[in-house]
Amino acid sequence: MSALLKRTLIFGGTCLTLAACGESAKVEPTSTTSSTTTSTDAATTTTTTAVVPTADAKKEAAKHYQLGLHEGELKNYGTAMKEAQEAVKLDPENIEYLYLRASLYAISRNNEAAIADANTIIKMNPKYKRAWEVRAACNKQMGNKKLAETDEHMIRTLK
Repeated sequence: MSALLKRTLIFGGTCLTLAACGESAKVEPTSTTSSTTTSTDAATTTTTTAVVPTADAKKEAAKHYQLGLHEGELKNYGTAMKEAQEAVKLDPENIEYLYLRASLYAISRNNEAAIADANTIIKMNPKYKRAWEVRAACNKQMGNKKLAETDEHMIRTLK
């Protein structure tokens, strides 16, 4: 691993160095409960669907998240990813669950998916420094030096 790619991600109080584990997984979006809002102006119609997880879904998501953290700490990245995906599926608006999944994608060098999750987090909370760190690490790994530098600048401003 080159010096540029040595990047540490933290989740569950444990530091993980980005490394390939040879696993990546696809996420199929699903929702627990949803509500749809439609707004119309003179030229366009916009429909927004918000996922509203039930209390039971949130409780179940928290269990999957904790299992994902535990498996990640044990470096069982495939199992950790399955748990993180389930947590996000059940509660897609939870930033911590998205961050765990983004970190695991980054570890498995599924950079596009990691960046997509980081972008989702940044849209939800632009001050969430760890999402910028994941995005910077992935951009470096992909050779997107300019984007990585921009992300690193943002990280410094968030200290």
